[in-house]
Amino acid sequence: MTRNLPNILMHPFKAFRQSPWTLSSALPSRIDPSLLVEEENSPYYEPAYFYPARIGEILNDRYQIATKLGHGSRSSVWLVRDLHQWRWSNERYVALKINSNNSHARKTASGVKLEVLRYITRANRRHEGW
Repeated sequence: MTRNLPNILMHPFKAFRQSPWTLSSALPSRIDPSLLVEEENSPYYEPAYFYPARIGEILNDRYQIATKLGHGSRSSVWLVRDLHQWRWSNERYVALKINSNNSHARKTASGVKLEVLRYITRANRRHEGW
């Protein structure tokens, strides 16, 4: 108990947040490691550039990975559970994009992404599609 006291004093409300899920004891079927799946089929895929995310993993002491939503040549997108919600409130899920660590690809893509973000911020928020 005294070992956890500094942690409780530093984060007094953490006890009221959502708890991480426990991983299922069910074993998934094994995938043949010689078979390429999803982004591995891309000509731009290089394993060293992608983060090896795992279901159930907790990122930044806040987001627990639930499932993969998609991928691109420079990133993967995951459905994650926000653990910074109060226990009595509804669970909150968000999409989390994990970019590759290929600096050349990041530099070329960042300009395009910045343009898209600027366009979105100038968009009409009263529009039905917003």
